[in-house]
Amino acid sequence: MATLKGAVEAFKDIRGRLTPTDLVIAEFNIEVKSPHHVSLVVPAGVSRFDLLCRASDAVTASGDTMIVAQYLMSQWKDDGAFMTPCHESTRVDVACFVGDIVGKSFEEQRTFLKDHGYEMGSVVDVAIGHVSHLLVKGRSMFGGFWNLRCADGLLQLDGHGRCITNHDTFYPQQVSPAVGSIIRSGKDSPL
Repeated sequence: MATLKGAVEAFKDIRGRLTPTDLVIAEFNIEVKSPHHVSLVVPAGVSRFDLLCRASDAVTASGDTMIVAQYLMSQWKDDGAFMTPCHESTRVDVACFVGDIVGKSFEEQRTFLKDHGYEMGSVVDVAIGHVSHLLVKGRSMFGGFWNLRCADGLLQLDGHGRCITNHDTFYPQQVSPAVGSIIRSGKDSPL
């Protein structure tokens, strides 16, 4: 019994030394795989909006600036894609491809991503990928690109790439990298 009590106290001590950002990174098993690739796990019963809220709270608690514009958080709290909890733990991999694919058409980028094992990322998954990468690295995984073409819309970042400032449903002709995602849940997810 004394050993268990000591272990509990040691755990509380370690947890007490973690920052709010560290706790979100651990809770969602966020891992930056490369400068343009992030992997995370949304636990069963948790929505992608929950991740955005916890990440925003952690960043605010550390005295940093917001990572998602408030009006978008207000819109997304009523959006089923953001609000629906995962039925099973779900691994989300988001990757940004730059180089020759930048500035290509929507269809050319979708074909490129499929050839590389990805689907064109949805707004919700690109948003949580961006926020997750920011938590770990403090910078955008999209380099100097601020317009992110997604399968179901467009995300726009501020000039520093630190804050999601707009979500639109059309695809402007602006240059955009190809942003792909892979979603795996349950037994197929290497958790």
